[in-house]
Amino acid sequence: MFVYQSRATSLSALHQLRSVGATSIRLKHKQSKSSQNWIQRQKKDPYVQKAQAQGLPSRASFKLQEINETHYPALIKKKGITVNGKNKRLLQPRMNVVDLGASPGGWSLYASTQVKEGTIVAVDLL
Repeated sequence: MFVYQSRATSLSALHQLRSVGATSIRLKHKQSKSSQNWIQRQKKDPYVQKAQAQGLPSRASFKLQEINETHYPALIKKKGITVNGKNKRLLQPRMNVVDLGASPGGWSLYASTQVKEGTIVAVDLL
């Protein structure tokens, strides 16, 4: 295992390290208490574990799935909105979708399973 220790590391330097076989990069500074708490919550989160088991980039896919399959149909029913066709989902076939703030790509990945024959544009600043 290769460990690189630095206080200020640019993203390009990290990519260069990964390209030469670096498998773990550890920063030299101590993590804050809130960061430590967040890491502990992430380790216990069942959706994070499920996403890792399924090879998904994040747990966000499950959030969009819940919105698409549960909350949106309930909203249109509550508001009395008439939707033509049998598909009463937020994401439908042949839609054009723009995912702003797309990294790490969980929503775009889920959207690609729902928007058949449509277009998905994912944009993020890295």
